[in-house]
Amino acid sequence: MTKVVGQNGLLEERISELENFIEDVGWERIYGYNGDFQFTREALRDIIRLSRLMYLKNPIIRRPVDLQAYYVWGQGYEIKADKNSALNDVVQRFIDDPSNQRALTGSEACLDAERKLRVEGNLFLGFYVNLSSGRVQVRRFKVDKMAGIVYDDDDDTVPHFYLREWSTSNGAQRRYYPDWNYVRLLRAKREAGLLAGETDQLSEPMYRDVGIDWDVPVLHRKTGGFSDMDFGVPETYPALDWARAYKEVLEDYKKTVKALAKWAMVLKKEGATQAQISAIQARLQSTLGTTSQETNPAPVTGSTFVANDSIDLKALDVSKAAVDPDKFNRIMLMACAAMGTPSNFYGDAASGNLASAKTLDRPTELMFRSRQNLWSEVFSDCCTVAIEAAALAPRSKKVTSAGYDEDTGLMKIKADRKLVEINIDMNFPPVLQQDVQSVVQSLVTGITLNGQPIQVMNDGPTILRILLKALGIDEVDEVVEIFYPKDGGKSTAKPIETYAKPAAPGEKPVPAAGPNSPVLPGTDGATLTPAQQAAQQNQKVKSPHIDAPPQSPAQKG
Repeated sequence: MTKVVGQNGLLEERISELENFIEDVGWERIYGYNGDFQFTREALRDIIRLSRLMYLKNPIIRRPVDLQAYYVWGQGYEIKADKNSALNDVVQRFIDDPSNQRALTGSEACLDAERKLRVEGNLFLGFYVNLSSGRVQVRRFKVDKMAGIVYDDDDDTVPHFYLREWSTSNGAQRRYYPDWNYVRLLRAKREAGLLAGETDQLSEPMYRDVGIDWDVPVLHRKTGGFSDMDFGVPETYPALDWARAYKEVLEDYKKTVKALAKWAMVLKKEGATQAQISAIQARLQSTLGTTSQETNPAPVTGSTFVANDSIDLKALDVSKAAVDPDKFNRIMLMACAAMGTPSNFYGDAASGNLASAKTLDRPTELMFRSRQNLWSEVFSDCCTVAIEAAALAPRSKKVTSAGYDEDTGLMKIKADRKLVEINIDMNFPPVLQQDVQSVVQSLVTGITLNGQPIQVMNDGPTILRILLKALGIDEVDEVVEIFYPKDGGKSTAKPIETYAKPAAPGEKPVPAAGPNSPVLPGTDGATLTPAQQAAQQNQKVKSPHIDAPPQSPAQKG
């Protein structure tokens, strides 16, 4: 029998080891039915709901979530199908599709998807495929609506279906959606004539009664938990109680400061009777409590207090009564540890410095890069769905299907009538701000090897591409195309116009470039100055073989 996680008559797996979890009203005890480490859907929905609320309300949670989104997506990304223009056209159409830009691939959509993945711990993407044109539109499904997961009989880590429940004007709706990899497996089995066993399984009542939406495969990514958990857990979960504790202790500190602020001065009079104390009190007391208007206002700023030697007036010393709020930083550090973010990211100037833009502690840097790798895998899977949909579409001419590989079961793709492999290349700019000068100097050293005759890097397009990326130039491929056209044509780059340096008083002017004027070697006619001409002539006298490197004795022989 297929193992199912869900509700409404399906087998539910619950957590037994975890006894408590924090929610908005306090602590609630959760009991498990067996030893499997799984949250109930009700408990996970409560945690996700609280995580969202804390992100909106508590800066200790919001700050690291937003910062990671900015580090991962803030500089944009580049994606392409490597080594084939036909596949790349499909990828770019998918990425640039306005509906996909709004749902996933656009700048704001990427930031929002990263925030939700961290706050909710789950990402569900549904692919709506136009079978005729091959167009794929991606949509994000709300994690609250996903009620259960159906796994393979023989491997409970391989999902087959996702149960989605939602409400419309027509009432409650329930539907199964196939996992995108399971759809690929069924296509390969159908090609090989091995669908009999799968057909028997899919005729079970739970599928027949609910229905399966085969046209919308689903991709699921989860974080914050273990791989054998069916749903992910919000990455903010371990920080929620500490963020709340820090908030509460600061609120208590604020109350203490506010209470101490009620008393500003202490007045003492030696040998004062009760009547004298009452008279002083009446003299200093406000009348707002007994009358509608203030008839005894406080002195204005800069007033002078006049009294005899028997009266002592001084400010109330509350230094020993107040608590230093910096003593609470240990509580905030627990939230920092839970979120994987150092304290200087929270605006702590004492632990930060101006080098933060160029340096990060290694664990934080690797955390951001690891997240970029996760999104690279997600986008690669999305583009694979788009390419395979285009290959199966009748209207697609350049990209077609050539059947399925017998060993891997994957679709074989033909692009421009040639078998090709799907290789999606997604690149992010460096997480850290680079020192452009040192990068360029390293590039020059790598190319010239400090004047050594051996050349390791002598490919012009590659060198130019590295240099442009180091300089932060956008549209790198377009710039490289100007100097090195892909069709092998002539460069369209315009030469830089140079002008002779104005002659100093008493100096002979440099002649303009003419047909017989000496020029700089390797240039398009830049004129040599007299000093350069003399230096060149001396060099030729000293080394008659200036145009070729010296030969070794073996070479001469």
